[in-house]
Amino acid sequence: MQQVSGHQDFQPWLYCSSEDPCPDPIEEKLQSFATLQEGWNYGEGRAPSQLVIDGAIEIYRIGKKLALDAEVFPIVNGDIEISLYAGDHFMDILVHEGGRLDFSHEEGVGEKYNTISYVENISIDAIKQRLSELPKLCGASESLETTIIEVNVGLPITVSPTTTMLFQLLIGNASQYFTAPRFVNT
Repeated sequence: MQQVSGHQDFQPWLYCSSEDPCPDPIEEKLQSFATLQEGWNYGEGRAPSQLVIDGAIEIYRIGKKLALDAEVFPIVNGDIEISLYAGDHFMDILVHEGGRLDFSHEEGVGEKYNTISYVENISIDAIKQRLSELPKLCGASESLETTIIEVNVGLPITVSPTTTMLFQLLIGNASQYFTAPRFVNT
């Protein structure tokens, strides 16, 4: 960035569009599992194959469309676990080498939880169906509302170099980062 007339020139930290979408931190984390070294977990563990990573991304995207929160974990044998959740309902999917999927649904947090269901070798269609039920179990409405954010750029503004902040946009399951200046009217 350059100093211009005592003001710092504003440049966005990250620009996203439909042609060039913002990076997704969960997808980036899943892709990073491919770089795990042999023995990454105290001498044990191997990196998952790209097939397992792609399967995990597919399942994550299903949950993302339903506005579910997610966490992902590599497993020492090269599998990946995806935990999709809303409220105190957790649906965990284990993606195995060869494409096999295992599914569990739990309710509760910590040591105080109940296993609702557990299915080995479940189909992706059955996972989609079960995940689509999760928002309803937590009291969400049948449809997701669209939120539109509009910025009026017609205001005369000055960007102060000390007031630029970085924060995460938290609408639904959005995870795009951008720099937002604090505006000072001139």
